[in-house]
Amino acid sequence: AVVDSGVNATAASFAFPLWNGTSIASASIPFALNPDLPVARLVNGRDFAFWTGPVLDMVGHGTHVAGTVLQETNNGLGFAGVAYASRLMPVKVCIGSWELQIFQSNANVPGFVDPDDGGCLSSAIVAGIRYAADNGANVINLSLGGPGQSPAILDAIRYAVGRGVFVAMSAGNGFEDDNAVEYPAGYAPQIDGAMAVGAIGRSKLRAYYSSTGTHVEVAAPGGDVRDGGIDGVVFQAGFRFSDSDPRRVTVPRFDQYFETPNQGTSMASPHVAGVAALLFAQGITSPAAIEAAIRRFSVDLGATGKDNDFGYGLVDARAALRGLGVTR
Repeated sequence: AVVDSGVNATAASFAFPLWNGTSIASASIPFALNPDLPVARLVNGRDFAFWTGPVLDMVGHGTHVAGTVLQETNNGLGFAGVAYASRLMPVKVCIGSWELQIFQSNANVPGFVDPDDGGCLSSAIVAGIRYAADNGANVINLSLGGPGQSPAILDAIRYAVGRGVFVAMSAGNGFEDDNAVEYPAGYAPQIDGAMAVGAIGRSKLRAYYSSTGTHVEVAAPGGDVRDGGIDGVVFQAGFRFSDSDPRRVTVPRFDQYFETPNQGTSMASPHVAGVAALLFAQGITSPAAIEAAIRRFSVDLGATGKDNDFGYGLVDARAALRGLGVTR
């Protein structure tokens, strides 16, 4: 389950009210399935943030994250996910400025919303985690977070792990700000089977933005534009920003996919979620056992042993699988 801004679960156009600069009018917004993610592998999606219709992504974040976990391979298209034969449960708990614009226009309030507005309600995150745990997810990826603690989110993660679900969480991108602990990643040390993931660049150095702290348990590729420029970030299929940039268009589209670059611990976490899925598929089904394997077979970086930058080290899928006796 990718608990995030959603993934397009249908190919269709939907009419939504939008402010066009002079009035509120109905606009047809097209959506399309990711061509590198077969629809047959989408299961049990649910929207807890926007509407009761099919799951849609109007941000692009969830689409990029999901690609890293399980995008198809060996199909002539450009990218692949870590666990490329697993199934995706898209759970929408986050919204961006387009969803907010639709809400505002639907309320007959004129004007444009701030293009940078959006976020993830704690109540939606809680509902999304519990839904995923109750509906067959074996792994949950949470590439989201913030400085505030939420006992309800902590309880939801404990509930999921108690039902046999491994949880990967992005550690945060605030190193050059105040480097404050972000949650839910900050809860990771309290739960065997939930891990906080920091980010590295292509040189295996901590990405400049990646938050540090005793709660960071493992590192994974998150991209770092300062370490190799555009070639040093993470690419997956996603939406072209100019198609949905609220500063440039009044009617967005989410039906064209392109090579999309991004960086962040949001990109690192799904690498770990993908490795967890591989371990689960080979019979390592306990969340605590999955965490123990990822820890044990990670590649130590930085100071010897666990440290605040990389945790136990860089996740190593091959070593974890082979180290546990998997030969295929």
